[in-house]
Amino acid sequence: MRVVELSGEVVRFFDLKRWGMYNSEKRCKDPNFESFVEGRSEVQPIPQSELDLNPNLIQNPGY
Repeated sequence: MRVVELSGEVVRFFDLKRWGMYNSEKRCKDPNFESFVEGRSEVQPIPQSELDLNPNLIQNPGY
């Protein structure tokens, strides 16, 4: 299932745009990016297992 397989990749965005579904039928839950939190939404947390393996890594702010 392409939707699930590519859900976290930009490929899905271009699929929706190409098929004309991005803004139709409320497919885009937040078209104005109102849920965007400055200082947190730009990055994702680094997995704890990676932090444990490399003491030089610092967790991203907000996580």
